[in-house]
Amino acid sequence: MSQSVGSIHYDLSLKTAQFDAAVAKTNAQVSTMGEKFSAAGATMMKIGGAMTLASAAVVFTGAKFVSLAGDLQTTQQRMEALTGSSTEAKRIMGELYTYVLGKPIAFPDASKAAQVLMGYGVQSSKVVDSMKTLSAFSIVNGADMSQLALAYGQVNAKGHLMGQEIIQLTNNFVPVSQVIAKHFNVSVQEAMQLMEDGKVSAQDFNAAMAGFIPQEKIEAMSNTFKNRMISLQGSVRSFGLALLGIKMDKELGLVVEKGGVFDMLSNLL
Repeated sequence: MSQSVGSIHYDLSLKTAQFDAAVAKTNAQVSTMGEKFSAAGATMMKIGGAMTLASAAVVFTGAKFVSLAGDLQTTQQRMEALTGSSTEAKRIMGELYTYVLGKPIAFPDASKAAQVLMGYGVQSSKVVDSMKTLSAFSIVNGADMSQLALAYGQVNAKGHLMGQEIIQLTNNFVPVSQVIAKHFNVSVQEAMQLMEDGKVSAQDFNAAMAGFIPQEKIEAMSNTFKNRMISLQGSVRSFGLALLGIKMDKELGLVVEKGGVFDMLSNLL
């Protein structure tokens, strides 16, 4: 028998009544999900017009929602391995999701960047605040989140800002000389000398990055057309995850609803 969900096809030989019942229930939930997508599409068309609906439809399909859910689940499990604490990993995922919700930051990218920071030894208690700093540069300067996390993590692992990270940051649209100059209240030339001499500690670097971009600039850039479209995509992701029976809780992180579509698909595979 061939069962189809999005672009995923299952060819299974069903030999038990229990398995038949599970598949039937899954089919019913997927059918309901399809009806909800159609209804939501009509609503979006009325609210935002054809362009809004088309943009959302191009970015996501039902199959991509399933893939997204699997990726987020894997990221949270890897965070658990890095922290050695299921509670901490769930808290980080939940708090990070709450922070990026409604902002022009793709949560899948943010969660993977947070994982990179943890891999470089950034304390779990500081991960979310560090991600807020990186998010500001991503929103305002268009910096790539994963590359930012890589450079930021390396600085913290080494204990001070060095040439390799200066190049990485500069190539990723971070005006690092100006960032350091503002923090130490010195000229750009003096800031460059401090960096060349290895006299910018990781602590100073973190503080300089966190204090460089003003909140009003972040808010202004968040309202550009491009960034508003990124925020819309985040809303579509949340909607799709909810249809699959997945929610993001501030304290519990990614929560899979028992008996939901994603839970049943996971049990079938």
